[in-house]
Amino acid sequence: MKADPKARAHASTTDELAQIRPLVGRTLDALRIFFARLLRVREEDKPTIYAGVFQGAEFADLNYWLEIVFAIGIATLGLIINSPAVVIGAMMISPLIGPIIASGLAIALGDFYLGMKALLGILLSIVGSVFLAAILTWILPFRSPTPEILARVQPTLLDLGIAVLSGMAGAIVVCRGGRGGGVTALPGVAVAVALMPPLGVVGFGMGIGWDWSIIRGGGLLFLTNLVAIIFSSFLVFFSVRMDTTAARLRINEWLETHEKGEGFYEIIERTPLRRLLGKVGSLPRRVLILFIFLVMVAFPLQRTLNRLRQEAQIRRVVLDELHRMIPREAVFREDIEILADRVRVRVVAMLPEGFPGEKRRRLEELLGARAGRIAQVTVYDVTTRDELEALTGRLAPVAQPALETSEMLRAKFWAQVRPAIALAWPTSLAPLLSYRVTLDPESPLLLVHLVYLADQDLGDLGRETIRKALRERLGTAAIEIALERLSSQQKLAFRPRRDDISRESRQRLDELAEILRRFPQARCAIVVSAPKRGEFDELGKRRSAKIQKYLVDRQSITIDRLPVEPSAGPRDTVLLRLVPPPQP
Repeated sequence: MKADPKARAHASTTDELAQIRPLVGRTLDALRIFFARLLRVREEDKPTIYAGVFQGAEFADLNYWLEIVFAIGIATLGLIINSPAVVIGAMMISPLIGPIIASGLAIALGDFYLGMKALLGILLSIVGSVFLAAILTWILPFRSPTPEILARVQPTLLDLGIAVLSGMAGAIVVCRGGRGGGVTALPGVAVAVALMPPLGVVGFGMGIGWDWSIIRGGGLLFLTNLVAIIFSSFLVFFSVRMDTTAARLRINEWLETHEKGEGFYEIIERTPLRRLLGKVGSLPRRVLILFIFLVMVAFPLQRTLNRLRQEAQIRRVVLDELHRMIPREAVFREDIEILADRVRVRVVAMLPEGFPGEKRRRLEELLGARAGRIAQVTVYDVTTRDELEALTGRLAPVAQPALETSEMLRAKFWAQVRPAIALAWPTSLAPLLSYRVTLDPESPLLLVHLVYLADQDLGDLGRETIRKALRERLGTAAIEIALERLSSQQKLAFRPRRDDISRESRQRLDELAEILRRFPQARCAIVVSAPKRGEFDELGKRRSAKIQKYLVDRQSITIDRLPVEPSAGPRDTVLLRLVPPPQP
């Protein structure tokens, strides 16, 4: 009987694999021995290395939890006050890298007890740190995210690379310092990988009212660091042959001596999971699980990196087109803000011939076409060196006339202040409605009173941010800021199928009219429900007409300041939305 050709081919392939596997195994062992010799990791040092890592994973210790509390407290405060030095200090205090590196060693050894001990320590540390950061944020009056916080909500593949290299460095330090013990002597690695600040960011997002964009960003950064350090430290411990038979025997002896009788050790020894790990927890499968986690975190990091790369390309396009139309040597300052659907460009340039509106619109068209987004360009053009000096305060002084008129002084003053305020205002989510500047002859301070539209207060942190920015742009520290927030919208409720304005709605209209009289350049959009997209029904027309009539007849507000807009909102609710004047 002739054998099946397929069976013969399969048998031949199996024989070839059987011959290759020992060769691959011997080659890998030779490389591991060579690497261990390079790092000077001797066989007799391995129990000492294990003991040092084991002690770093010890969470049933008051010192460990005190360091966690101090680290997360310092990290959270450093993030809130936007101090990189304070945040770095928190990184150096944190002991969290201990149980994380212990997880890598546990996977390399297949040590179920060390793995469970490290995992439990990591979980308790995460929960406790986030909870403390959230409580601290909730107690403090600061609600605006700082640059230090925002820098940690958009992790990329670069952060994954940093974490992998940091984990390798930490594991190598542990292996080479085995005789001295301890993963707590890893301040450089702790600073590089930054474990505590992401947890502080997550707690901040929870403490300000569950801001999921901040929570997700900080959580993803921490998860990235966690998985990468475990993976890279596993590679190092596996490469130095921590799993040799002799090392395992001596490590088991050490555990029997030091952990026998411990409650957690006895529980782990009796748990069915330990026996289950022996069946499904082979080294290739443990590596596969780690690799899967690494790939899972890499996907969102790649998306963020692509978006940042796209923003960098848009920024290059903007600068390219901008310098084509405005000479590079004429541009003193350029601020580019890239949003999801648009690009905002603010430019301060010395242009004796000016920058006409037609040219600005042409620049917006070019930028919009190349960037693929709506472009908004604002050019603060100055015609003389005197105006540029007044605007920036950075050029050498030029001789001034002996006497200047009040109009000249006023023009020069506002040429400096207006662009500075526009460039210093921190967010487009709270548009600036109006501002005034007060000079007191008996006080050296320049008081800037800013009125903005927002549903939430910018708070003391926002005020301090604006004041610092104005001080920098105006070149003086004698500036004081006063912020006034006005609600950006009001809702008027109508009874079903009725158009009469209730007494409560009249009171809100009177308050709105007072705001419109106070700020003559502002408008109020009357947003009415439109059952058909973009089309008003008769009821909506009657309601908007009555609101307009009330404000025009009783409050003397001109009709051109009361535009009517359709909306897909609730049918019996009319929204009154304040619209700030356009920026110059």
